Amino acid sequence: MQSDTTVALRKALDRGRTLVGPDRLIDMSVRIYVVRQSLEAGVEVIPGMAPVEAIASHDIGGIWDCSLGCYVGYGDSPRVWYASEHAIDLILHASDMPRGLLAFGAMGSGKTRGCLAQWVVARALELAEYAPIEMGVTAPTDARLEEAVQAIRELMHPGWYQYNAHTKLFTLRSQVRIRCIGTARRSRSQGSRIQGWNWGAHAGDEIQDQADENANIDARGRRAPGGRYKRIATATAKDSSEWRALRQQLIASGQWLERRLEGRSNPFVHHQYWDDLKGSMSDREYRQIVLAEMLGPERATYPSFSREHNVRPRPLVGARDITQRVVGAHGLLGHDPGSSVDVTLLLRYYLVGRQIQGIWVCDEWTTRDCTRQEHILRVRRELRERHDLQWPEPEEPKVTVRIDPMGDSDTRTHSSVYADWRNAGFEARAAAYNKRGEGRGIIHKDAGIEMVNRLLCNALGQRRLFIDCDDRGNPVAPRLVEALEMSARDEHDKAETGRKGSREDLSHWAAALRYALWPYERLRTVERRREGDLLL
Repeated sequence: MQSDTTVALRKALDRGRTLVGPDRLIDMSVRIYVVRQSLEAGVEVIPGMAPVEAIASHDIGGIWDCSLGCYVGYGDSPRVWYASEHAIDLILHASDMPRGLLAFGAMGSGKTRGCLAQWVVARALELAEYAPIEMGVTAPTDARLEEAVQAIRELMHPGWYQYNAHTKLFTLRSQVRIRCIGTARRSRSQGSRIQGWNWGAHAGDEIQDQADENANIDARGRRAPGGRYKRIATATAKDSSEWRALRQQLIASGQWLERRLEGRSNPFVHHQYWDDLKGSMSDREYRQIVLAEMLGPERATYPSFSREHNVRPRPLVGARDITQRVVGAHGLLGHDPGSSVDVTLLLRYYLVGRQIQGIWVCDEWTTRDCTRQEHILRVRRELRERHDLQWPEPEEPKVTVRIDPMGDSDTRTHSSVYADWRNAGFEARAAAYNKRGEGRGIIHKDAGIEMVNRLLCNALGQRRLFIDCDDRGNPVAPRLVEALEMSARDEHDKAETGRKGSREDLSHWAAALRYALWPYERLRTVERRREGDLLL
């Protein structure tokens, strides 16, 4: 038995869609049928695709009076759209929803055609009462932009608008303009391609590839009615720390709502297709491509790291700073000396509650292509300015710096590194000692990585190692977060094999963290009264 809305949907397929009057009255009415897949009672509204059943409908737009500049009723032959039950509230974007919507979805889930394009035209109809006004649509490449443009054109009657293919500008009869721009820069000298426009709303397709333009896009909303700059952005899973940071920032702001659209969210794709993919994909590929899950690198070096759980503000209330008790100084630095990159991290210990010792990374310094002395002086200056540490007076709080153990070969740290830090007033020590107590010990890379993973999250699900952040969730050590999030082992299961000194090499920040923590957090053999106890 078909529902009344399904019967109406079938009749709507046979109705014409005409202009009320080409000079003054334009029928810009739209009826959106909310559909779900139904092999038994459904209607094949798209030839060859899965049949669907209508479960609700929504009317938007109306008959636009070009002379009065307002809607004067609703037409009897509305333009028909179809939306999934997972996307309809995003398309309508009611006033009680956040101003920003993030449609994070699988490939083929209908993010662009079934969500973004309908949102664009729905906002154009909504903004008509504020015309003349312009809204923006961006995509990372011109080819991707063309797909969005085509989807928008298919939703509107040709009599509603004029389209300039050269400028990629829609001009509706209501004097609402839709400007479509590809954000990719053709050269480093070229500035942002979206600067200079004033928009009332914005839609961004595949925003994970436009992360560097998000601030510029947000600055375009000066024309938004009432200051409410509505935005929608579609995204697909991508192994990019910059994108992950932007996603976290948007959600933490409280101004964005994320909606995950799995492959099955698209009602027009047979469910059997998604089931068949399970047999041709690995579990990880299926989870990332079809289920739209945010996963780390396939061979992640630090699988215990979670941006959601390990990036959090320092506990300023209800906790005690116990760095002096654990380290013997008021601050702990980890330093990784490099031929072209020097990295230093500041860590502090806190007692949270009565027993839990938490470790927070509180700052990060990275210098490239400068002398080590310049790096050390910058660290000392900013320790004083930002953390009130390392002043020259003997009674003032000092910090200890832990460094890669020295050696005699060209590949090992030279004693001059220690001398530079000591000459600047720091207490410089090796992260590991040999049996004679000399700073010529060895920190095996995999042992250090295992230590960090255990501190990030141990076998009991306990986390002790965190990166401090601001009130918007931005980490104070972004390169360390990138290293923990994106580092991956090679095909031989070896970690940190990238070319040293290259901009893709992420080993410096993780190494500085290991050097700082190794003397205090490496596992030691202890006697247990009960067998089977696991030291965590």
